[in-house]
Amino acid sequence: MSIKDIVQNTTNASAALAEEGKKIVFKPNSELNRVYSVVETSIENFLAGDSTTEEYIDHLAAMLDAKNNQLLDSEMDSLVHNMALGFANKIGYIKNTVIPVLETYKESVETQRNKFKAVNEASLMEMEYIEMPVLLQVPAMLNYLARYTADNRITITASITIGNITANELKSSLTDFGNTELDNAISKWLDTLGDDYIMDVWNRYFKVVSPSNIAYSNLRSVNILDDVNERLLVFLIAVAFNSNPPDIIVDKDKFAQALAEIRDMAGVYLVIYINVYNRYANTLVIRYDKEDKKVYVNVEVMKAFIEKEGTPEVIYGKLISSNKTFLTMDEVVEDMESAKKTWDQYYALKESQFMAAEKRMARQILIAAFTDTLSVMDDTEKEILEELNTNKEQLINKCTKYVNAMRDVNFNELDETCRDVICNCRYWYTDAKMFLEFMEDEYENNKDIDAKVAALLATVRYISVYLAGQTSLVNAQ
Repeated sequence: MSIKDIVQNTTNASAALAEEGKKIVFKPNSELNRVYSVVETSIENFLAGDSTTEEYIDHLAAMLDAKNNQLLDSEMDSLVHNMALGFANKIGYIKNTVIPVLETYKESVETQRNKFKAVNEASLMEMEYIEMPVLLQVPAMLNYLARYTADNRITITASITIGNITANELKSSLTDFGNTELDNAISKWLDTLGDDYIMDVWNRYFKVVSPSNIAYSNLRSVNILDDVNERLLVFLIAVAFNSNPPDIIVDKDKFAQALAEIRDMAGVYLVIYINVYNRYANTLVIRYDKEDKKVYVNVEVMKAFIEKEGTPEVIYGKLISSNKTFLTMDEVVEDMESAKKTWDQYYALKESQFMAAEKRMARQILIAAFTDTLSVMDDTEKEILEELNTNKEQLINKCTKYVNAMRDVNFNELDETCRDVICNCRYWYTDAKMFLEFMEDEYENNKDIDAKVAALLATVRYISVYLAGQTSLVNAQ
């Protein structure tokens, strides 16, 4: 669009307002008023003559064309430069100072909220799954364990320091039993454990072998909730290295004795564990820890329960109504509708209690997180606050009054709440809230919009509002 077109459109808009008895004037001392004053005298002189509207438009367009008026161009350049610089500084401050502080504030609020939420959610139940490792279901492995009996208890008498070994060396030694089916099953199983897990077991059980090593107490008694993968890995390492010691071993005989004792001890443990697990073959809830609110279920029975349209919530409800610590599937299936209703009522009560508690804590969290953000403040902000004769204590007081005056505080609209607190209590002297609201509008209108595009569109609206704020609509005299 040419300058002449802009002037023409502006003139038409002014004429339309005049018909309504209105006109737009620039506020005194505004930037736009300064720009207008550059051309005002020339316009008045021109209009005093006998000129047509078309001639007036041509004249004004020529004035605004830098090529036709170098003096005007120089003055306008200076004014426009100052205005542009002002916009850039304001928006730059919002981008580089306000937004990072706002993000930090939201993270702090969310962190403190999650801590509070975790404490309250501890009263709800959590399901843990007990499953026999696939490796302990491989026939070749079961045949290998058949030599051990539950009454053949072994103790550790040997002492030897073995030292370091890599995870790759361990894994390669564990997949060389000479049975393809078993070796493949072990390889897949090791992949599920990960190198860190494997090395942790090695360091605790094998790096230093001694009767006083407390790790071996894990092999002396069996609990259905034990980490059986750990004990199985101990057994396999002991079997593999007993017959094929690593090169780092100096005293091979002493090493063989130590590994044989660990192997036999772990072998007996696994046999007992399998027997214990089989006793729970038809049990759905193996154990319910009322203190920790953890429900341990048999994976295989749970699969069958799901096929009967069972859900964890049904199990939770049955545990509450029966006050039992273990359940068979038949006990749960017999009245699933009633059990589900029990859980729904329990959950609704807990949810209500949590929401009430969260509302009570919300104000404290918002104020505490705001206080935390004040620990970081750049020099520019410090200078501004000094000019405003404001210190951190006053900012905290300002936040406290603002938050306590909020009608209803909750975290359903966390972004909006945090934005308002930061913009109203820490950066009230900026247009940050307006700019951020403009950006949020762009995101709401287009969920896939790029952040830079949203910022650009927000900048256009921000400048428009700024310019509009320098004008007034008055009655034409």
